[in-house]
Amino acid sequence: MGFSGNLTGFFYQRFSTSSQQWEWWSGIEDHVKLNKKQLINGQYIHEPAFIPIEPDADRLSHPLPNFFRKGTNKSNDVVEVIDSCNGLLLCCNYTGKNFKSYFVCNPLTEERVALPCPASKRSNLVYFGLLADTTSAGYFQYKVVCVFSPKRDDSCSILLVLSSETGKWKEFEERLPALCNESMMGSKVVINSRPFWDCVEGHILVCHLNKNCYELIESPRAPLGRSLWKSKDKLFCYCQGFDDEFPVWSMCVNDDEKEVLEWKLEGCSEEFEMLSEDVSNEFGSWLTTLKGPKPRVEFKIIGVKPESNEIYLWKPDVVIRYDFTERELEILWGHGFGRAPLAARILPYVHSFAPIQIAKMEEEEAKTYVDVERNNTTK
Repeated sequence: MGFSGNLTGFFYQRFSTSSQQWEWWSGIEDHVKLNKKQLINGQYIHEPAFIPIEPDADRLSHPLPNFFRKGTNKSNDVVEVIDSCNGLLLCCNYTGKNFKSYFVCNPLTEERVALPCPASKRSNLVYFGLLADTTSAGYFQYKVVCVFSPKRDDSCSILLVLSSETGKWKEFEERLPALCNESMMGSKVVINSRPFWDCVEGHILVCHLNKNCYELIESPRAPLGRSLWKSKDKLFCYCQGFDDEFPVWSMCVNDDEKEVLEWKLEGCSEEFEMLSEDVSNEFGSWLTTLKGPKPRVEFKIIGVKPESNEIYLWKPDVVIRYDFTERELEILWGHGFGRAPLAARILPYVHSFAPIQIAKMEEEEAKTYVDVERNNTTK
């Protein structure tokens, strides 16, 4: 199997709905008081942290990027890392109870650019995706993709896109399928400056960095979960199905504007059957005391190493490195028993020294007032 990609490390962020759950996880009351913040939706959030996946990997100046809150009230503000792409991060800064702002930043150079808040129709269900790449001039060009459900209508979704060239949001008139239920990270892959994002029901959303358009590609059926990853100019989709099925689909992706993006069935992968079996044996034993096969454990592919047969996985409460050749499974982070009633977010990240393209923006555009009770937004 040939893999491509570069996973220097990952940003980790954890959420909880009650302080008791958080105290159970940390076990240290002072640590909870210092590092736990409450979001305006009632959740608690742990400060984001950068964790290298290799012992000799280049590290950030500090594992907790304090520069996120430069120029803000550090005692009250909460910073959420939303997405990551090629060394750039998309973040949301909660300033007090009712105000929040968005920005993109480069953790390595500590450069940040404020963004106008999206007019997301006051929806509670909003997904964000970041697309970023360096230009021939050596700076970061980016797009922020926002998909959300209209208020009082969850049968469809609306697409907004912000470009670093204009610094403004554009709403597409066509309605997209309904949003998928929130799942583990790892369902967005960037190939040839295009993100392939598994975020709407039954389809993969494809946007373009240099073109003002989008595509919808029908996604392969995957009752128990779907993982996207790339190898050179191919997009792969690993599906978890019933009856111990492990179909793998592929799609050729190149720069031809007239190309027809279609899935091709590669077959049922023996490698991924072994992978699923090993993960289930490692983490599924506590789920049942009955004899027989272990229950299947869901996971997501979050990164690969092109020079080896190693693959990186994320399942709730654990990050895993797996070697296909040796069938060796190593826990890089977490305890792996799945008992914590918390959600978490893992974002693959690579270093880059590139500066960020900045579009002019009015100062008032960077702030939005959020009325939580009415789910309404005004300026």
